[in-house]
Amino acid sequence: MDFVLEHKGKVIDHEIKSGHSQQASGMSAFEKQYKPNKVLLVGNSGIPWQEFLELEPLDLFL
Repeated sequence: MDFVLEHKGKVIDHEIKSGHSQQASGMSAFEKQYKPNKVLLVGNSGIPWQEFLELEPLDLFL
């Protein structure tokens, strides 16, 4: 897990990956303990970082 956003009680976990590795042990541990409403993987194996940077932050909580 690289960073977490919280808004009105909703939690979103963000994992940023620069390569093709799909290992995200930090993300798995965070999910197990905190049960976020949404988990986003940003990078080659998920949302392209360019697309992520264009997102409206509050839209992530919809």
